[in-house]
Amino acid sequence: MNKSAAELHRDSPAYGREGGFGTMPVYRNPIFGEQKLMDEAAAREIAEKFGQAMGKTYVYAPPYWMAPGEQERIREQVGEKLRATGDSEEEIEKVLREQFFTQESWEFRCGDESLTVNAWGGISLTVPLPDLPPIRITDRAKYESVCLQIYQSYAAGYEAVTGLRFNNASTAFDYNIYGEEMFQTFFYVNNSADPLAKQAEDYALRRLDVNIPFASMAEEPDEVLVAYLHYDGSHSGAAELGGYPVMDLAGAKQALLDSHYEASVSATPEELSRATVEEAELIYADRPWLSAWMPVYRLSLTFPQEDMGDWNNNTPS
Repeated sequence: MNKSAAELHRDSPAYGREGGFGTMPVYRNPIFGEQKLMDEAAAREIAEKFGQAMGKTYVYAPPYWMAPGEQERIREQVGEKLRATGDSEEEIEKVLREQFFTQESWEFRCGDESLTVNAWGGISLTVPLPDLPPIRITDRAKYESVCLQIYQSYAAGYEAVTGLRFNNASTAFDYNIYGEEMFQTFFYVNNSADPLAKQAEDYALRRLDVNIPFASMAEEPDEVLVAYLHYDGSHSGAAELGGYPVMDLAGAKQALLDSHYEASVSATPEELSRATVEEAELIYADRPWLSAWMPVYRLSLTFPQEDMGDWNNNTPS
């Protein structure tokens, strides 16, 4: 549910375009079915490469259950509870292995910074915020300025690991879990000499998100503030399955009328026929539960007042 078309990423090369995309690639989702792609050695290599580029050393921080005696304690407590419910020793071992002793991410620390590498190549970096005055929740320009400052401090590390240069910023409206209006800033690969379809693909799939938690934007922030920089490496490592002819915008609108869409709020075919498509954006559907990633349209709609009910706007894709 969205308040207006303003939350769409207007910086996207595909924003508001009626055509010119031709064929865009479809990718296999490398994390579909939870296929594990990386081990501890590979995660350490990423952390080392990141640190070398930054002139820092990120030290491995083992998970809590690797502390002396911790596995034995967990094994005893979990085993006691499961045996009481009739689970076999084989079933208990499976629970312990899958829910307690499976490692799918590796954390590395350097002072107040925490670098996490997951099994699919994703990189998350938690860093202290710069010593700046609090950011008002409506101050979009200041929010982007702080995100830019944070990103620039770590750009060399991300470039060393990903081989990508994130040289453009995009800030758009977003919402937190409480429905409060927020901002979302990310940095993306951009080469204006590339064909439009390539620019749109890079914008959607090859980008680095910078997020300042909403609590840190309050006028009286917490004493300890953090910013999260995140890059999902699986977007670069996905195998291309083939070309996908991109539907024109008129076809996307017709698919909407034919109820071929996904949305957080349902609308009847009659309501859709009365709605106005205000803005359109071509994005990639890259949700974890999809076996393949492909380009889709995200449309922002305005409904007549009589169709609004208890909701304001809807954004089917």
